[in-house]
Amino acid sequence: MKKNPEQPPDAKKHDLARATRALNALSACNEAIRVADDETALLTETCRVVVEIAGYPFAWVGLPIDDAQCSIKIMAQAGSGKEYLNNILVTWSDDELGRGPAGTAIRTKQPCVVHNTSEDPTFSAWRKAATQHSFNSVLGLPLIYGEKCLGVLVIYANEPDSFDHEEHEFLLHLASNLAFGLQTIKIAHQHDTALLSLQETQEDLNRFTTLDVRTGLPNLASFQQLLSHVIDKSKGSRPFAVYLLRLEGLSRVHEIIGHEPADQILLTVIKRFLEVLPSGATLARITGNKFAILMKDYASNSNLVGVFDSLQKSLVNSIYSKGNEFHLKMSCGVACYPTDSQNIDSLMRMAEVALQHARKNRDKKYQCFDTAMGTEVTKNLALENSMRVALQRGEFILHYQPKVDFTTGRITGAEALVRWLKPGNEMVSPADFIPIAESTGLIIPLGHWILNEACIQAQSWHNAGYPLQIAVNLSALQFGHPKLLRWVASALKQSNLPAHALELEITESMVIGDVSDVISKLQTLRDIGIKLSIDDFGTGYSSLSYLKRFPVDTLKIDQSFIKDMDSNPSDASIVSTIINLAHEFSLTVVAEGVETAAHVELLRDKGCDTLQGYFFSRPLAAEAFAELLHSGKTLNELMESHVDTPQ
Repeated sequence: MKKNPEQPPDAKKHDLARATRALNALSACNEAIRVADDETALLTETCRVVVEIAGYPFAWVGLPIDDAQCSIKIMAQAGSGKEYLNNILVTWSDDELGRGPAGTAIRTKQPCVVHNTSEDPTFSAWRKAATQHSFNSVLGLPLIYGEKCLGVLVIYANEPDSFDHEEHEFLLHLASNLAFGLQTIKIAHQHDTALLSLQETQEDLNRFTTLDVRTGLPNLASFQQLLSHVIDKSKGSRPFAVYLLRLEGLSRVHEIIGHEPADQILLTVIKRFLEVLPSGATLARITGNKFAILMKDYASNSNLVGVFDSLQKSLVNSIYSKGNEFHLKMSCGVACYPTDSQNIDSLMRMAEVALQHARKNRDKKYQCFDTAMGTEVTKNLALENSMRVALQRGEFILHYQPKVDFTTGRITGAEALVRWLKPGNEMVSPADFIPIAESTGLIIPLGHWILNEACIQAQSWHNAGYPLQIAVNLSALQFGHPKLLRWVASALKQSNLPAHALELEITESMVIGDVSDVISKLQTLRDIGIKLSIDDFGTGYSSLSYLKRFPVDTLKIDQSFIKDMDSNPSDASIVSTIINLAHEFSLTVVAEGVETAAHVELLRDKGCDTLQGYFFSRPLAAEAFAELLHSGKTLNELMESHVDTPQ
């Protein structure tokens, strides 16, 4: 995700140059793998590629020796560090000489980065020699094939912090390719005939192209090939089940401890899963936090549930890393062959539908697909198609719900809420079409229209003498889109609305991810003059850290806490805590879902700043909202009459 809507020309050139360099290096490495029939030649050529094409000053490859000293045999090198390599001693033992990038990568089977050789305490044994050669950062990449570490590729750079995330990923890919090439040569040399060697190499090639680099598990392509093979072999006579699992909380782990330690936690989870899965079951990684399982020849539905229970129990014990305790949870959807479908795509889609149902259920996180869900899928597909037509026909409209200041009792702003009015005055509930819009990506064009329309309407009220602030909700897809800042600037320019009159509402979950990127984007919006609000506060992570770090102006208390605050002391206490907390950070507090006079009295006593809810007004079409403004209605007058607005 870009931090700015437009990169400067130099940055674009740099990114293009880096991408070109990475592509050329990978291409050259793959060509070396294709033609090499000798281990030394392959390793030497790879080191040359790293230096001459990837542009690093020095690289070498070593193989671990299983002796008392845990030696590393240098097999190949390229660049300006031959003298450096002759004057140092490196092992893979768990001591001072084995805790550098090379030894650690071999021992842990994970990449090891030294960002600054002059400061990293683990690099003290080689610091003097590295300084003499101007080596200021080092990356050790294990050459992993299956469960075995075949060797290590060590790369040096002249600048500190040279191995950022993109560079790390590209070099990890290169190392993975090299490991495959080494294993291919080993296999070829183990067989007596060229025919058998070629067959085995091709099998390994197929396996390599369908493995997840991070975990070594089959990836989506591999899993689909396996399903195809099983279906062809079964011909409908042998049942099997497809599980889709989603790990909840992984993004939070990445945020707290970083990518490399988070990968270790992921590997721990996978190990636990593999320990409890029945023999013959296949575990694959589909995306970052989503996994698939092929369960062949299951006996009954209870057998399917039993597998899920075992997986869930494997996550009961917490996982610890860097002084933090993590407790991950999971949701699971299952589709069965041949009862649900005999088609691969349909089975995967049905398992996904079942997974989404399981995620929505607070108590039951396991769900088998059933025909009712199939009906829902058909209904949602029809709704999606209708939405596309509705966007073209202009069937969407905006309603506006007033925000009222507790001190003055007057309307100070409004939240823009989208409605879908079909021909014949048929109103489609937002609860039905918003989730479809978000899951299909239609929320992008819809959200763009909402932003433009809300700004135009707000400026119209400004021109009429009502300088209100208009609030617009952003979806996660909108907030994450690289063109967001451009869209916002365009909406303000076209409508002539002052930036301070626009408030963008985001949810708690949307600010959990790449923290630096989120802060940068929020700060850019705020620098323009736009106000920022955290919507539905209290229902997500409710993290004190992001209230302190993120440049926001307002907290909106979720209506679930407001609803029963006059009868539930716990909810009342939560509301008080949120208000006091927000004021400590100099944030304005808006209470959503205020429906009774009792709500108003309690919130006023607790020091809430603004209310929004049916007690004052339901969401209104633009014309009706204008009439409300003209009427001069105030909260104080409404409280004096002490009559709750009918809902």
